[in-house]
Amino acid sequence: MLKISIIGTGYVGLVTGACLSMNRNNRVVCLDKNSDYLKYILEKKKSPFHEKSLDKIIKSSFDSKNLNVSFDMEKSISESDVTFIAVGTPSNDNGIDLSQINQACNSIAKALRNKKKFHVIVVKSTVEPSTTEQVVKKTINKLTQNKNIGYCMNPEFLRQGFAVNDFINPDRIIIGCDNEKTKVIMKKIYKNFNSKFFFTNIINAELSKYTSNIFLANSISFSNEISNICERTKDSDVSVILETLGYDRRFSQKIGKKLVMPEILNYIKAGIGFGGSCLPKDVLALKNFAKRKRIKTPLIDSIIEINKNRPKEFVENIKREIGNLKNKKVAVIGLSFKPETDDLRDSPSIKIIECLIKFGAEIHTWDPLVKLNNLPQSIRNKISLSKNLNTLCKNKDCVLLTHSSEFIKNFNWKKFKNTRIFDGRNILKDAKLSDDIKYFPLGKGT
Repeated sequence: MLKISIIGTGYVGLVTGACLSMNRNNRVVCLDKNSDYLKYILEKKKSPFHEKSLDKIIKSSFDSKNLNVSFDMEKSISESDVTFIAVGTPSNDNGIDLSQINQACNSIAKALRNKKKFHVIVVKSTVEPSTTEQVVKKTINKLTQNKNIGYCMNPEFLRQGFAVNDFINPDRIIIGCDNEKTKVIMKKIYKNFNSKFFFTNIINAELSKYTSNIFLANSISFSNEISNICERTKDSDVSVILETLGYDRRFSQKIGKKLVMPEILNYIKAGIGFGGSCLPKDVLALKNFAKRKRIKTPLIDSIIEINKNRPKEFVENIKREIGNLKNKKVAVIGLSFKPETDDLRDSPSIKIIECLIKFGAEIHTWDPLVKLNNLPQSIRNKISLSKNLNTLCKNKDCVLLTHSSEFIKNFNWKKFKNTRIFDGRNILKDAKLSDDIKYFPLGKGT
């Protein structure tokens, strides 16, 4: 039986802990400096944030006693075999803020100072290349003088809203180890996973995470650059153009008579930009890492610039059609950075709303997963949050679609009269709308 401790109960840590606890041979304890988070999980037997299927696993694992939380970090770490570091690494002016990583290292060092048994430290948090060895390993080794510790970088590739499925059914598992003993234990943890495994060194594992996210961010910004061109080119349509790209055999392949369209094509679509806790932070972090090495990054710079401007350009498209936005009633459908999550970090929708407020618009919003008191202070008291989409869309000067969920796509739009819909995700492009609805997709040349 493996005893596993997880430091950090956010999206990565709690999903990792809950999913690993599904294995009957694992005993998982979740730790966090935020005692309110731990109390909530312990008392409610559910997640403090929305993530599909997570609550069911947490409840089941608590009932089977495979999962628990502890307020005694030092004791829990010392009694475990493996410790995952899954704390937050938010952006700052120099790249990422390592304060929570440093706190975790100090807690681990206290717990392992006198431990004789071999212990594995796994960095699950996204950290800049070299952080695992130059910060985590150096700090813990210096504070403990314990040489019976193995270090590993095991990056996560979890999509919010699909994190549980992504963890249970990974497309690849990357394990960067500093010794063979650590590798053996990591193999044991992931023994029952059906996936492609990459056993490599720590620096490769760190860079693989950034490379993946920057490739995705580049695909999005590339699509939005083409959309900008199309919006100023008469009779052009970015949706058609990007769809033709997807049929290139280097993307889509025929297996027998069936054409298989890869999921990467979901990132080659025009939109209002990317947000969330990963892509914006990781693009900026790698840029800063390269800058310290005096490496120029023109491609990464352009990804950042295109994404930064996308919400403003969307609002400018609205202004070109409507004119002065002062006192105009605007409905914004979707607040989080994407559907199936309540995460508002770097959400393009929030940036769009902030622009609209500056122009004097009256903002009414809808998002079934977001609570008003979770919204940024800058907009919280300046907008209304409706629970009913029908009510929201009535008697508005325009409706903005900032989410691409199936619910929004299948909503009955025909019943609304004299409405202008600005589609920030092009999800209604093929929908049947009433004749008196004016519909404005992205990337449509006029």
